Amino acid sequence: MTFLPLAFASFFVVFLLGLQSKNVNQGRYVWAVLTSFGISVSNFTFVRYAATGDMVTFWVSAFGGSVGIAASIWLHQNIIPKIERIFKWRSNH
Repeated sequence: MTFLPLAFASFFVVFLLGLQSKNVNQGRYVWAVLTSFGISVSNFTFVRYAATGDMVTFWVSAFGGSVGIAASIWLHQNIIPKIERIFKWRSNH
């Protein structure tokens, strides 16, 4: 089993789900639509690599997901507002 793709897939599943939660709660329609596509791709990849896993697979995916949620919170607090200021755009207006 290749653990690197599994770790990245787990990271992106949880990362994007964290972003999606913020997007939906804040009414950011455009961001939510874009994030949904990424969730589908990363979830498909995760299932592909995790389906035949053992306990090592579990720990690799748990690590990837833990880092993913922390990165999601940081990005949504620090980067998304800057992007919206640069483009003077907010997706719920």
